[in-house]
Amino acid sequence: MIHDFASALSAIFTGERARLLHVIVPAHVHGHTLALLRALGEAGPAPRPVWVLADPVYGPSRGWAARERSLSRELGAPAALATPEQGPLREPLDTFASALAAHVAASAPDGTAVVVLAPQHIDDPRAYARDLFWLAHCPDLALVRWVLVDPVHSSVGDLLARLGEGASRVVWPEADGPAIADLERVLTDLSARGRRLPADLELRIAAESPLRAPELLPARRLLHEADTCFHAGRHAEAARLQQQAEEMLASRGLGEEAVHIAMQRARSMIAAGVVEEGHRVFVAALKEAERRGLLAIIPEAYASLGSLHSKQRRFLDASEAYARAGELANRRGSHEFAADMHRCSGHAALNADMPDAAAMAWRRAFELLGSVAPAVGALEKPQQIVVLGLSLADVFEEHGNLPAARGLRGHAEAIETRHPRRSATWS
Repeated sequence: MIHDFASALSAIFTGERARLLHVIVPAHVHGHTLALLRALGEAGPAPRPVWVLADPVYGPSRGWAARERSLSRELGAPAALATPEQGPLREPLDTFASALAAHVAASAPDGTAVVVLAPQHIDDPRAYARDLFWLAHCPDLALVRWVLVDPVHSSVGDLLARLGEGASRVVWPEADGPAIADLERVLTDLSARGRRLPADLELRIAAESPLRAPELLPARRLLHEADTCFHAGRHAEAARLQQQAEEMLASRGLGEEAVHIAMQRARSMIAAGVVEEGHRVFVAALKEAERRGLLAIIPEAYASLGSLHSKQRRFLDASEAYARAGELANRRGSHEFAADMHRCSGHAALNADMPDAAAMAWRRAFELLGSVAPAVGALEKPQQIVVLGLSLADVFEEHGNLPAARGLRGHAEAIETRHPRRSATWS
């Protein structure tokens, strides 16, 4: 499978008519996929510039302003900005397109750079797809090749059908341990043929990070080796390498980048069985991220903390962490993710035997999804939770979040089993 997958990715570099490739992969190989695209751009059969932009799609700008800044951080300020000639002014999308066109003119003489868009959180898929369609038809970007990387599911609707010839999709539904090992071998082989293999940093490092500077190659090497160790099950060794990279970045004043690495190191420590110390490292990194206002990653970090607390059966702490994730995600504009976090907060509250807190969390999820919670005041307490859970499951299903819907129905059914219907008003 990995060789078929690598060949499909290679086609965006080699295919004469290839314009856009949509890649759907499991979340745990999202980073490997970006690393493979970078490696193919450097040492593949048809090398060309590859620029990876992992900024999330949220807020009024839908991330285009952040992507324009990411390009400038990675490539420097373009000498001159081209002006796309298509359609009315669409700031900040126009600004991004203009900057990209200038970078292409300066860095890719034949105009065939590969731009990889890999947001892991997309609040408005329809608007995102409309923006992509516009970019694909922008005259100044006519030769740019696009790769859209989605974790688990598609976020672009019928975009490929509307683009027609030159647009294709590759789906990797699952990736077990042996598949990951095969992928690592492909990356290692490409690394040996190229000048260097930039380790994928997008899952851990802000897209505008200075980590890709030539003098930070030792740090990138440490992180790439840590990834290899982690996926091989050598978690303690991965944590040691990540700590070296973290200290190297901190010594150069790159505190924001060091925060990302600290969170990865904490996960490696927890996987190695050093749970309490790993927890301490993660919380310290999370507090530093909040101090720095890193809103693009803080909600997800609180979600990870909630998951960790749940695994430790510290359900009250888990509920609070998930609720904090929801609050911050909503402040960021990630409303559907925020609703899911309040759903998780409600689950954890029920496990902590706090039905009132659970009901409050689920009502907040209703609000964020633009729905009204059903009136349940006349019902007995367990029945209230069942009705709220089943109704909220329907809302999540309408929004396409099937795992959330399944989780809510499962919890509701478990409560109903323990508390059979007794009230005639329960319908």
